[in-house]
Amino acid sequence: ARGIEASAVLVAAHWREGIARLQPSVNAFDHAIVRFVVDGMTFFVDPTYIGQRGDLAHFVPPAYGCGLDVAHGANALLSLPGQPPAELSLTETFELDRSRGQSRVTQTLRATAWFADDLRSLLMRQGRQAFLKTRADTLQQQFPAAVPDADAAEVTDDERANVLEVSSEYALATWGQVGEKKPPAFFRYGAYGLLLGIETLDERERRAQPWALRYPMRVHHRVVVRGRCVHKGKPSQFRHAGPGFRYACDVTARRHEVTFDYRWESTQATVSPAEWPDYVRERATALEQTGALVNTQGVSFRTALRASMLGLAVFVMLAQLVLRNLDLPPGAGKGRASVERDAGDAWEAMKRGDIARAYALISPIEPHFRQNFEMQTLHAEAALRTGHFEQAEESLARARELKPDHPLVDLLAANLDEVRGDFAAARSRLETAAQRPAADDKVFVALARMTERVGDLPAARRAWEQVLSRQPAQPEALYSLAHLMWVGGEQARADELITSAVRAQPTPSAVLEGVLTRYFAATGRHVEALTSARRAAELAPADPVFVRQYAMAQINAGEREAAVLTAQAMTEKFPDDGLAWGALATAAATASRYELAGPAFERWIALAPTDPDAHASQGYFLHLTGDDARAREVLERGVEQFPAHGNLWLNYAVVLEALGDAAADNARRKAAALMTPEQRATLVR
Repeated sequence: ARGIEASAVLVAAHWREGIARLQPSVNAFDHAIVRFVVDGMTFFVDPTYIGQRGDLAHFVPPAYGCGLDVAHGANALLSLPGQPPAELSLTETFELDRSRGQSRVTQTLRATAWFADDLRSLLMRQGRQAFLKTRADTLQQQFPAAVPDADAAEVTDDERANVLEVSSEYALATWGQVGEKKPPAFFRYGAYGLLLGIETLDERERRAQPWALRYPMRVHHRVVVRGRCVHKGKPSQFRHAGPGFRYACDVTARRHEVTFDYRWESTQATVSPAEWPDYVRERATALEQTGALVNTQGVSFRTALRASMLGLAVFVMLAQLVLRNLDLPPGAGKGRASVERDAGDAWEAMKRGDIARAYALISPIEPHFRQNFEMQTLHAEAALRTGHFEQAEESLARARELKPDHPLVDLLAANLDEVRGDFAAARSRLETAAQRPAADDKVFVALARMTERVGDLPAARRAWEQVLSRQPAQPEALYSLAHLMWVGGEQARADELITSAVRAQPTPSAVLEGVLTRYFAATGRHVEALTSARRAAELAPADPVFVRQYAMAQINAGEREAAVLTAQAMTEKFPDDGLAWGALATAAATASRYELAGPAFERWIALAPTDPDAHASQGYFLHLTGDDARAREVLERGVEQFPAHGNLWLNYAVVLEALGDAAADNARRKAAALMTPEQRATLVR
C-alpha cells in the first residue's frame, strides 16, 4: 500500500541453511518471512517474532540462513544476511555489612541487538512483574535471604538503538542461609550470568551434524563484592579457548573490594562433528573456572583464592589420571604391564557402559590400587552397579580416606544407599554434600532427585528450581520440575516451562526432545510423545537411546507392529547393544510376537546383565507365556541384585500371586513404595 517492494520468503525454522542440502520440495519449508526494499537496500523481517525493535540501522534479520523468495523469476535459494554482534552484560554489586545485617545487592542486566529482542519478548510474554519475579527467584536460589525492592526496579528500553536494560535492588540480611545467627565466613557465588547466553548440552551426546552456537555473541558477568568485612586478595587471570569460543576470568582486588570479571565470546557459528569432542572437553575445562569465593571473616585469603575458581566445577575423571597415578607393589600375581592394561580396559569398558565387563576386569586387580583414589571409585561404581554392595562399600571407605571431600564419593555413597532402598539416608548424605564449598552440580541434581524420591514434593520442586538456576535447561531438572508442576495442577505452566526451554535452544537438541518425550509420556499424552520421540531419533539416528525411546513411544501410542519394525532395524544397526534388543523384546511381546520376543529377551539379558529392567521385563514375559516357575527364579535374582527397583517388585508380586504365594502382598507393598510416578505412568503391558 505504501509502494514498498515486498515479497514472502519461505524458510525452514529447524533446518535453516541445511535445506540447501535437500532436494527441492515445498515440504522443506515450514515458515514464512518477509523481504522488503527501502532506498535500494534489502531487509528481512519475521512478522511473527514478538518484541523485535530497532530502526533500520539496528534491525536484526531473522536467523534462518536462507529461503525461497516467492517472486517471479526466483529459481534458487536466497541467502539471508547474518546476525549482527549481540552483547549481554550482567553487573552485580554486593555491598556486605557484617555487623548490622544491612547488606544490599544491585543488579543491572543490559542487552543489545538480538539479545535485546529475546529479552523484550520474554518481558512481553511474562509481564513486567512476573519477569522481575523470575529475576528475583534466580538470585534467591543462591542467596535465600535476598528481598527485592519493588520501588527500585526499572526497565529502560531504547527501541531505536535496540538496547534494553533492567535494573533492580535487593536487601540482603545475610549471604548465607535464612535464620543463621551471623553471616558465613565466606561469600560464595559464580558466573551464573554466563548461563544466560551459553547453550545447554549433554556431554554424552554424539554428533553427526554441526552444533549451532549463538553467534556472534559476547556475554559479560561482573561481580563486585565490597564492604569492611571483605579481605583484599591477590589478583589472578585465566584464559581459555576451544572450538567456537573464548573465555576469560579476571579477579582484581583492592582494600575492602574484590571484583570478578567473566567474559565468554562465541567465535564461529557452528561446531562441526569433528570438533564436537574437543568443544565439549574444552568447554568443560573453561566452566571449571567460573566460581567466586571471597573471604569475609579472618581466613587466609590465599586459601580462599585457591578455592575461588571451583564454584561451578564440573567433575571429569580422565583415563590418563588413572594410569598416571598407579602405585603397584612389586611381585604378586600379574606383572605391572598386565595390571596396567587391565586397568585401562576396565576404564574403557565403564565409559562404554559395559559395567559387567568393567567389574570382571577391575575386581581381581583392585588390591594393587589400595592407595589410588580413581581406581577405588571405579571399582566401587562397578561393584555397586553389578549388585556387589559389600565390595562397593569397602572401596568407597578407602576412597573417602584418600579424598574425604571429593564429590564423587558422596554421589556413589548416596547411590549405594538408594539401591539398598534407604532413600532417607541417601538424601541426608547428599544434603551434607551440598553444603560443602564448591559442591559439584551433580550433587544438586542427585539431591533433587532423591528429595522427590522420598516424596517431599514441595522441597523437591525447590531443589529442581535450584538446579535450573545453576544449569539452565538441565535435562533432568526440566523434566522433573515440569512433571511436578503438572501433578500439582499447574498444567499450562508446566507445558510452557518445558516447551519454551526446548524452543529456546539455538539448534534442535535430541537430548531435549527426549526429555519432552518423557514428559508427554508421563502425563499420558502418547501422540505428542511419539512426535517428539520421532524428532529425537531423526536428530540422533546413531544413538540407540533415542531410537529405543522412539520404539517405546510407538508401543504406547498403539503402533505396535511399527514398533517391532523400528526395533528390528535397531538390532541390525546396533547388534551388540542391550537397548536395541530390549526394544525388540518389549515391542515383540506387546505385539504378541512371542517367537520373536523370547530370543530377544535372552539376548537383552546377556548384553545388559546390570539392567534391572531387563530382568523385570523377562520375568513378566515368562509369566505371560505361562512359565511362572522360571519367572519366579528370574525375578527373585532380580530383586536380590536390585532391591530398590520398583518394576522388579511389581512383576515379582504378579508372579507370586499367580503361584498363590502369600509373599505376594509384601512384594506389592514394596513395589508401591519404590515405583516412581514416571514408572507407573509409562508401564508397558
